[in-house]
Amino acid sequence: MSRIRLCALALAFALLASGCGGGSDAAELEALREEVATLKTQMATVAPATTVAPTTTVAPTTTVRFCLDVLVGKNFSGANLTRANLQDACLQDADLEGANLTGANLTGANLAGANLRWTYLTGANLSGANLIRVNFDGADLEGADLQNADLQDADLEGADLGGANLTGVNLTRVNLIGVNLTGVNLDGANLIGANLAGANFEGAYLSEANLIGADLTRANLAGVNLAGAYLGGANLTGVNLIGVNLIGADLSRANLGGANLTGVNFTGVNLFRVNLSEATLSEVNLS
Repeated sequence: MSRIRLCALALAFALLASGCGGGSDAAELEALREEVATLKTQMATVAPATTVAPTTTVAPTTTVRFCLDVLVGKNFSGANLTRANLQDACLQDADLEGANLTGANLTGANLAGANLRWTYLTGANLSGANLIRVNFDGADLEGADLQNADLQDADLEGADLGGANLTGVNLTRVNLIGVNLTGVNLDGANLIGANLAGANFEGAYLSEANLIGADLTRANLAGVNLAGAYLGGANLTGVNLIGVNLIGADLSRANLGGANLTGVNFTGVNLFRVNLSEATLSEVNLS
């Protein structure tokens, strides 16, 4: 494990020494420098007799996962971390406001409670990451991969998620007011109780997504695939649903007052106690 610890410390030292960690001081840098030097000495003096026998060699497919705990709570605001490899890194409560993480690898990283306001994450890989309570206000996540990430209680107001992959993402109680979700893949995503008021979903994929109790007031859902989606109790007041695929969806107790449902196919849709007052229902298929 010494080599793993050395790599972690070396990365932390490099980041701090580069000046991107605004909150670090000389004492902290010196402590990291001494620990890296000590580990290098220990590794250099290991006797050949301690070599692991061939029968115990770890298979090539085995991945050793570790946590860069020295990065927790650090200040990387404004840092240039373009294409940085931060897989499985522990960055809880870190300050990354305005940082450039374009194309960065954050697979499986723990960013719970971190500040990523106005951060550049275009094309970044955040699949499987812990993003609970993260502040993404105004962040650029265009084309980012967020498959199976946990964004529970996160704030994404004003963020750009155009073309992002949000398959299987947990977006419970997330703030997505006015967010650009054009062409986004949200198939099977959990959006229970999420605030999606005014969001743009044009061309997005939401088949079998869970939107129970979500607020979609004035959202643009034109041409969206909502086949098999769960919208029970959702607020869709004044929503644009022109040409939407709702086959097999659950709209029980949903509020569709004043919504535009022109050309919608309601085949197999659960409309139990749905509110359609003042909704536009021209050319719909209710078979």
